[in-house]
Amino acid sequence: MAYFTRELAYYLLRYQFGEKNLKLKLFNAHTVDPSNVYNATTQASFTELTTANGYTVGGKTLASGSTWTLTKESGTTKCNIKFNTEQVWQATNATFHCHGYFVVSTCDAASVVLFWEEGSWTSTGIGDTYDVTPKVEL
Repeated sequence: MAYFTRELAYYLLRYQFGEKNLKLKLFNAHTVDPSNVYNATTQASFTELTTANGYTVGGKTLASGSTWTLTKESGTTKCNIKFNTEQVWQATNATFHCHGYFVVSTCDAASVVLFWEEGSWTSTGIGDTYDVTPKVEL
């Protein structure tokens, strides 16, 4: 299930003024209160995977245009963030365990969480990949 924070709307406004990059990170635990997801989601709420076995702390930088695009559907108020390329991590030397991903803006030192998705626990065996291609429709 995907969750959106109030910061996503703020980010979309800032996007118009030059902010372009996002970061995609994997997590294995979070402390988000399900009743207050919209208002209270910060990066500190997630336990990002550690640098090991094919994952590097800090995740992947997603550059606007080549990695993702923002479009508005003509005649509607619908806005889409489309990820153009699948983001892939490959397990090396040992497995890694993941519970989901979160996306942050890189425009603030705090790197606020824009949206996140959790799924069932995923264990990636040596040589296996963990693939993420988020799609956001607002």
